[in-house]
Amino acid sequence: MSGDGIRKDQTVQWIYMGIVLILFISGPMHFAFEGLGRPVFTAAVLPVNESVFEHLKLAFWPLLFWWLLGYVLYVRHGKGDVNRWFLSGMSSLFVSPLFILVFYYTYTGALGIHSLFLDILSLPISLLVAQLLAVHIYRYARGPRWAVPAFIAATALLIVVFALFTYQPPRLPIFLDTSTGRYGLN
Repeated sequence: MSGDGIRKDQTVQWIYMGIVLILFISGPMHFAFEGLGRPVFTAAVLPVNESVFEHLKLAFWPLLFWWLLGYVLYVRHGKGDVNRWFLSGMSSLFVSPLFILVFYYTYTGALGIHSLFLDILSLPISLLVAQLLAVHIYRYARGPRWAVPAFIAATALLIVVFALFTYQPPRLPIFLDTSTGRYGLN
């Protein structure tokens, strides 16, 4: 096996490991805001209520951390292709929250099913789908030169969206905590 094949396998293994390890990060995140005493400065990162929007943070932030850590540990040291890495990471960061939204609104809105089990199941399924897509992209896509700046821009946009809509959520159903009837930090 060539040296490049070994390096590719290490980065792909890193992506696969993320599926399970991100779940271990996401679980405590769900309860951290309340457990820490509701510190306002953590609200953009930690879910502040039970709205659908706030649960997207459980996928986004651990994935972002995982992809950046993978870059620091592997790709930055020449163990992977930088452009393919960030293209794959960007795909994963967008697909996982999008999958959660589509999955949730399909079983609740389209099918009329309300299930805590399905609510919880949406996160591991979304991580699995997003990371498997990322592996596919990493293995088979050509890494465009715009991948790194696009990753930075897309990530910055999502960070702004999470912050803005946590502190000033629109009065739309996705932002409503149905257990309290409140939006965002209110």
